[in-house]
Amino acid sequence: MIKIETFTQFSRRLLNLAAQEASKLGHNTVDSEHILIAISRQEKSLVGRILSEHNLYTDDIVQKVLEKNEKGVVPSNVLIYASDIKDIFEESISIANSLSFDFVGLEHVLIAILGKKSIATDILNNNGIYQDELIDEIIIAKKEFDNIKQKVKDISEYNEVQEDYGRNIYKKPPKIGRVLNRYATDITNNAENGELNIVVEREEDIERITHILARRNKNNPVLVGEAGVGKTSVIYAIAQNIVSKKAPNILRNKRIFQLNMPLVVSGSKYKGELEERIRNIIEEVSSSEDIILFIDNFHSIAILSNQENTSEAGNMIKNALAEGKLQIIGVTSTAEYKRYIEKDDVIKRRIQVVQIKEPSEEKAIKMLMAVKQNYESYHDVRIEQDAIELAVKLSKRYISSMYLPDKAIDIIDEASAKLKLARNEDYYEIDEVLKNIKDAKFRIAKEVRENNIQNVSVIRDEILELDSIMSSISDERLKVYNEKKNLTKRDIESVVSSITGIPLEKLTKTQEDKLLDMRKNISKYVIGQDEAVLSVTRAIQRARTGLKDPKKPIGSFIFLGPTGVGKTQLAKTLARELFDDEDAMIRVDMSEYMEKFDVSKVIGSPPGYIGYSEGGQLTEKVKKKPYCVLLFDEIEKAHPDIFDLLLQVLDEGHLTDSQGRKVDFKNSIIIMTSNIGASAVKKQNNFGFSNQTFEKINDDLYKNLEKSFISELKKHFKPEFINRVDEIVVFRQLGKNDIFKIAGIMIEKLQERLKDRGIHLIIQDSAIETISKDGYNLEYGARPLLRTIQKLLENEIAQKILLEEIKDNSFVNVIGNEDSLSFEIINEDCEE
Repeated sequence: MIKIETFTQFSRRLLNLAAQEASKLGHNTVDSEHILIAISRQEKSLVGRILSEHNLYTDDIVQKVLEKNEKGVVPSNVLIYASDIKDIFEESISIANSLSFDFVGLEHVLIAILGKKSIATDILNNNGIYQDELIDEIIIAKKEFDNIKQKVKDISEYNEVQEDYGRNIYKKPPKIGRVLNRYATDITNNAENGELNIVVEREEDIERITHILARRNKNNPVLVGEAGVGKTSVIYAIAQNIVSKKAPNILRNKRIFQLNMPLVVSGSKYKGELEERIRNIIEEVSSSEDIILFIDNFHSIAILSNQENTSEAGNMIKNALAEGKLQIIGVTSTAEYKRYIEKDDVIKRRIQVVQIKEPSEEKAIKMLMAVKQNYESYHDVRIEQDAIELAVKLSKRYISSMYLPDKAIDIIDEASAKLKLARNEDYYEIDEVLKNIKDAKFRIAKEVRENNIQNVSVIRDEILELDSIMSSISDERLKVYNEKKNLTKRDIESVVSSITGIPLEKLTKTQEDKLLDMRKNISKYVIGQDEAVLSVTRAIQRARTGLKDPKKPIGSFIFLGPTGVGKTQLAKTLARELFDDEDAMIRVDMSEYMEKFDVSKVIGSPPGYIGYSEGGQLTEKVKKKPYCVLLFDEIEKAHPDIFDLLLQVLDEGHLTDSQGRKVDFKNSIIIMTSNIGASAVKKQNNFGFSNQTFEKINDDLYKNLEKSFISELKKHFKPEFINRVDEIVVFRQLGKNDIFKIAGIMIEKLQERLKDRGIHLIIQDSAIETISKDGYNLEYGARPLLRTIQKLLENEIAQKILLEEIKDNSFVNVIGNEDSLSFEIINEDCEE
């Protein structure tokens, strides 16, 4: 027979409490899982602390019981106790006696539950709680409990000291309650343990945030910036200042907890469950004046408020901010801030926005130097400073979708991993020996601390044996191995080439070499425009050698001339030569900006209008790709107000969008094309200059045309606009020799496409002459050429392929006649 007087006050009530839990769940049988639920509600008891230490809380247990339990629903006044219940309580008495306890507590009941196979046991085991380990913890706790046993005058007082008893199982008291322990991370604790990266070059941001945190009102800073600029690192730096006592006195006792909002929201299946979690978090934080809540993706609060099924939870956080119950540090991106928070007046009134900008290249290098030791240690490499500087430089130039310092760190991390893996394949045995030596030395230090002298001598023998293995490895191999540990500029270039797809030889080419070769390389693809190419390359060389105002764009040009003479082609070639990518050209068709209201397309819609949060078409493109050739095509078609905006770009090197953000244009080349004055070409043609007379455009005619174009330009645009442009470049009309060369370049592209099919196209000069003659037009320049190639060459080849006259691995020789082409076909498997 069970003696009830041997049970503590809580233990005596367990059966009744378990019955209540079963009734709530609609179960007709009271079993061990209901006892477990009842025990878990005693949060201050020893078992309550053990369960929370294993992240097992009442709501978790209830949910798991509902998932696993199939007991029927019956009227609440009919309850049956499972046969195992009596066995559990009898076993708990035996356990208490065997552990020399004077009475039976909740912990003994829990041990008894773990001794039987049940739903409760499965739940406990799945969370890492097993009978043997629990008994060990109880024994440790009892030793400490015996020291305070004199406090207990009567068994009824046991529950009053049980909290002290439970706390002694841990080496130091938990600093937070169960809710924050589950849903948040103490980053000040991480800082104390040295788990956070060193943060440098953020003094101004840290000081600004510190001032906001010390305010009486609106003391909730929200850090806004692009992904990767280091918003979270700034908060880590504040945590480090707090633990190192560098923070002002008002912050020195603060603790910063990073709230995991996805974890808070996830798994809340039932109505009111999310609200209950939020309420518990607010109560726990507000109970201490020293807790600052760090919420990453802070815009999620606004999203919660705007969704029907979670609006109450979001509003609870808003109200807590309004009432001063919470002090938070938020982090969000610029786009998400504009989209969600800026429209929410309730949140905006409670926060202070701190803009975190992308660091300069110089600051980013210092940031990487501060954290490089972490990557050296992890990857077992040595990172040279030159490699860090190049990672910053190349990532800034070629990876436009990310921001410093994050994108440079990504390159360093990937390059280090690549170097380590390559070294491990070739020098695996050396790595293994060195690793074993390191482990052995660590074990020696441990044995010395524990005074195990015999073990020390054994380990020393191991080290001697490993040293002899190292001695057998040749000096030359060790030298190469050590060199393979160095992360160099070449490793960085290789990784950037892999990420961007830019050929390695282009990355390794110096800027000086590019500038010196630029004119020659551009002239290969831009035919008959030597003056234009020379003007553009000289202007860029001046800018790149530091002779030009660094705040302005690299260069600004107006390209004038008739259609089809190479204005757009020069812009594309310039993008490829200077920025290693033809896609670095951003084309803006100015015919889309003919109306006054189209100005909003450039910089974004004003507040209150559709599209305000999306930014401007031009400003957003340049933000994403700052190293670019910006081509404004046919500028004469745009509304005059557009050019007032461009004045700011040409004069100051930036443009302010509708949201007040400055977009930098200093790394761009601005090219504006126009056909103004093209009517002069028609007049010259009407005065007797036929296509046949233009074997070569003479200099006198070119100068006359140049004057005509510039005169027309000055009539159309304001002087203040024209005077801000670096160069006005007038393109020549193309002569027949130029058309011949251009036709050759176009046909080369066709030859490359056919080569992929194994068809070898051989073009005789006579064929190019025929195509040039048919495709030449003084008024339209080289534009008709492509149609002529399609008509005379591509159409014929396509027909012959379909008729199987031309097969794979064929040779096709094309010969020109007076006004047509003839084809000689040699297939591999037949004669001509």
